[in-house]
Amino acid sequence: MEYRAKNLEKELARRAANRDRENELARKRNKDNPEAMLARSRKWRQNNPDKVRARNVAYYYKNVEAEKERIKKWRIENPEKSAAAQAAWRKNNPDKIRLTNQKMYAKADKQKRAAYSNAWKENNRDKVRQSVRKWNANNPDRTAARKAAKLNATPAWANEFFMQEAYRLARLRTKMFGFAWQVDHIVPLISHQVCGLHCEANMQVIPAKANAAKGNRWWPDMAESA
Repeated sequence: MEYRAKNLEKELARRAANRDRENELARKRNKDNPEAMLARSRKWRQNNPDKVRARNVAYYYKNVEAEKERIKKWRIENPEKSAAAQAAWRKNNPDKIRLTNQKMYAKADKQKRAAYSNAWKENNRDKVRQSVRKWNANNPDRTAARKAAKLNATPAWANEFFMQEAYRLARLRTKMFGFAWQVDHIVPLISHQVCGLHCEANMQVIPAKANAAKGNRWWPDMAESA
C-alpha cells in the first residue's frame, strides 16, 4: 500500500494495461465461444434485473429518436408479439393506465365531454335507468342519505354508526329470510302533514312489503285528521 501510494501513476497505468489485456482476452473468449457468452450474459441479466432496467433506461434516453424508430419497426414486423406485450403490460399496470386516462380526461375540453356524455345518455336511456336502479339497490344507505340531505333532514346529532347498522341489519335479514327487508323511516321524510328526521331514532327494519304498504301515509301517534 505504501508503494502504491508513492507510485500512484505507475499503479494506475499498470491497472489500465491489465484491464486492456483482460478485455482483449474476454473478447477472444466470447468470439471463440459465443454460446457460452450468451449463457453468461443471460444469467447475469436474470440475476441483476434492476441493473439491466437502469442500463436500458439510460440507453433509451441517450438515443431516444433511434430507439423510437427501432420500436416502431419491431411493432410493424411483429404485430402479434407487440399486441401480446401491450396486453400483458395493461394487465400488470392497471393503476398506471387509470392515472394516464385521468390525465388525458382532465386535459380534454369540458364542453366536449359534457356534450358526449349527454348524447350518450340520450341514446341509452334504458342503460342509464338500469344502472341507477342497480346502484340504488346496492347502496340503500347512501340513497337514503342523499335523499335526506336534499331535504335537509339529517340533524347534526344523528349517529352515523347506528344508522349504518340499521342498513346492515336489513341486508342480513334479507339474506337470512330469503325476502327483502328495508330500513323504514317511522315518521316519513316527506308527508303532507309532517316530515321526519333521517336519524337512528326514526329508523326501523321491516319487510319491504310492509314498508311499501305503509308508505308515507301512516306513522305512530299520527293525528286523527292526517
